[in-house]
Amino acid sequence: MKHEESEVQRQKEELEKTANDESLGIVKRNRAKAMLAMKKNEDSLPFAAAKLQNEAAVKKLSRAEAAAGKAAKDAEIALANAEKAEKESRQARKEAIETGKAAEAIIPIASEACSRVQVVLNEVLAEKKAGKGTIFYIERELQEAKKFLPRRKFAVLQKEADNARKEAMPENENENAHPNIVPAISVGP
Repeated sequence: MKHEESEVQRQKEELEKTANDESLGIVKRNRAKAMLAMKKNEDSLPFAAAKLQNEAAVKKLSRAEAAAGKAAKDAEIALANAEKAEKESRQARKEAIETGKAAEAIIPIASEACSRVQVVLNEVLAEKKAGKGTIFYIERELQEAKKFLPRRKFAVLQKEADNARKEAMPENENENAHPNIVPAISVGP
């Protein structure tokens, strides 16, 4: 566009120079004057409109380029955040697996502890030396074991504790007569 504008300007200057050159013939000078008048009177509106459209397109492209640059930066930031989140999720998964393994390792220990408590309970009940307070605390231990043992293992321990409680009670006392004795814990289906 600028090239065309400079070309038109160059032609006007050349025609003006030819029109004012006294060394040339009158016909050439008048012809140059007539051509110069035609060039000056030409409708410059299409040329000006094209120039404005061209400038607008350049501005639009520069804005689009800036927006694309910003979008590229945002995409890079989002990618970095996604990579960071992926790394954190891998670490969390690894920690969860380790925690699960540790929990699985504790189950036999808790089961063994419950078995020892049951053995002690059975011994105490067999000797009939157990007071109601001792039975209460042993029942409480069983309640704690319920939190850590699988339901099936706890159900077995629960049945053993019920039998031990019945043996520990004197024959003439009713189990429901003492509010301090905790009733058996029910295990769901």
